[in-house]
Amino acid sequence: MVTTNYVVIELVALLNSPLRLPRRQLFQYVDAVRNATYIRLIQVDAAIDQTAWNLLKRREDKAWSLHILHQPGSTSKK
Repeated sequence: MVTTNYVVIELVALLNSPLRLPRRQLFQYVDAVRNATYIRLIQVDAAIDQTAWNLLKRREDKAWSLHILHQPGSTSKK
């Protein structure tokens, strides 16, 4: 299977809202997709993706999605 990190961004948005999965469960699901050997994940911008993913995981108190964190100029330090 082949997909891009932008599809993973949409998965995060879906699991976050409207499904409202607990953050830890969301991280488990998405990490499983990102690390699956049968999925070829094409990175549109790997550096921005990794920075956004790390920030999302560090701030479990925020209801951010990766879609917002990938926006140009986003620092999301609130």
